[in-house]
Amino acid sequence: MTRILGTRTRAMAAIGAMICTHASLAQSQANTTAASGAGTSPAPVMSSATPSSSPGSIGREPLTLNAGAPQAAAKPFGTEGTRWLEFGGLVADNFKDSVDANIHARFSEFIAKDVELGGELAGWNFNQPGDNAVGGSLVLIVRWHFLNRGDWSLYADAGVGAMVAGDDTPDDGTSFNLMPRVGAGLTRAIGEGGTRLELGVRWHHISNARITGDDHNPSRDSVALYVGFAIPLN
Repeated sequence: MTRILGTRTRAMAAIGAMICTHASLAQSQANTTAASGAGTSPAPVMSSATPSSSPGSIGREPLTLNAGAPQAAAKPFGTEGTRWLEFGGLVADNFKDSVDANIHARFSEFIAKDVELGGELAGWNFNQPGDNAVGGSLVLIVRWHFLNRGDWSLYADAGVGAMVAGDDTPDDGTSFNLMPRVGAGLTRAIGEGGTRLELGVRWHHISNARITGDDHNPSRDSVALYVGFAIPLN
């Protein structure tokens, strides 16, 4: 009996020693964890928000599509150096027996403010006594816009050139003639592209300047009305 009690006592003592040892180990681990936690700063929390723009974009203007240099404003009408191309038609009547008509194209440049120098190429039909004729002419013209209000202008012009026809013009004259002219007219801006309407009247003269003698220079004087459209080239 005494041996049994001694065995039980020793077993209880061993179990108690084991419990005490386990408790000591647990307390030691807890102290170690607490100490390491107090000496370590918490990891920073990363924000999921992203900045609205990168640092390099601060202070920069937003990009604009089709950005380019501003277009130059249209030059006022009559500005020196501006060039024009005009297309038109003319009818001239001597109020007797002849009617001349043409279609023409003219290139011109303002060589000074409101002063225009141009060359006109025309195709003609001459309805006259005897044989009618067709021909072509090249004329040099000087035009002065003496009243220029931008949207409209009044001008006076003069020119001289040469004409060659397929038959004598006038009849009983020669097929080669000179064509001096003096006239006046107006221009008016139409639309937004700078195109201008031209209306004018002029003295229309056909003469060979007596190159074959007085007997072969019948000449012809008429009043001509014309209309055209001038297109800016620069």
